[in-house]
Amino acid sequence: MRRPLYIICGLVLAAFLLLFSLNAAIDKPNKYKNGFNRNITTNALQIDKEIPLPGDASTICNVTNETVYLQSEKAGVVYFTKDFKRMDTLRLAVSVVPALRHPFFTIVHFPNVFILDVNGRRLVKGNFQTGGSSAIALQTPGPDSKPVWLSDRKIVVRCVDTATLDALFYKIDPLEGNAAIEKNVSERLGDAGFINDGTLLYDAKLQQLVFVNYYSNRISVFDTNLALLNRYHTIDTVTRAGVSLSISKQGIKSVTHKKPPRMINGPTSVYDAVLYVRSYLKGDNEQEFDNNIPIDRYSLTSGKYIGSIYLPYQSREKLESFMVTDKYLYALFRNKLVRMKINK
Repeated sequence: MRRPLYIICGLVLAAFLLLFSLNAAIDKPNKYKNGFNRNITTNALQIDKEIPLPGDASTICNVTNETVYLQSEKAGVVYFTKDFKRMDTLRLAVSVVPALRHPFFTIVHFPNVFILDVNGRRLVKGNFQTGGSSAIALQTPGPDSKPVWLSDRKIVVRCVDTATLDALFYKIDPLEGNAAIEKNVSERLGDAGFINDGTLLYDAKLQQLVFVNYYSNRISVFDTNLALLNRYHTIDTVTRAGVSLSISKQGIKSVTHKKPPRMINGPTSVYDAVLYVRSYLKGDNEQEFDNNIPIDRYSLTSGKYIGSIYLPYQSREKLESFMVTDKYLYALFRNKLVRMKINK
């Protein structure tokens, strides 16, 4: 009778030690100094309103005239709220792509909606008012992701070439599907885009695109012809991505992580030539890091760090995405959407 008990106790202890070691590994970068200081603007945000989310709301599609649009887990279904008192639903019958499944990305410019079918290399364009929709095949060499809308005739995506496994940017025409490749923005690493993965944004004021790396401090700024303009960096000192990959080139090429990489930067937003970056690293001078979520701000014209603001939420709370406008910062968490007034 005792032997099974010893085995159970041993397994429980082993599981505890594993969880302890994983937790220690996750928190390690913030147990020591990270080599930078953060300049916090206090009381920059004031929580204005919040609303609970439908269970499958996943990201902010757009904010227009203080109406917030959210992508759902079902293609063609978009949630929206105008007053934060109720959450309404828009539905588009995506009959042109009956097998459209995850992953996909949704962009809303009401009444138009664009749905990027990642693995299908197709773009669905629909209209929520008429209910009409159409799909067009994209002339890109592999799966497409991270779409950014420039106009009804210009959308930029990041594509992984299935032949070379290079991740490059393409500008596509939603009406014809033709694609123009970038000039000199991305490194050709044959890594399926893992090492320099990140978020892609478009600043309407400067008419420039910006790509922020997840695993290093690199910021790339390029024009709408996909030509590199500048390289900047976030305030931390992580110059190289700590990504360990396993690459197989026998038969079908594939790339996988040997171990989960450490994220340096998370969700981002851009407004009026200012870049906003959610950082996961603690500044050497920070006292309230655990009780807040730091958002670092950078000038897109100079790359200069212009200070940070705090979202008044625990740093471990999952911020899915956020978007900045002239008056508000909209933050999407796992179970709620929050509007915060920007105190200028």
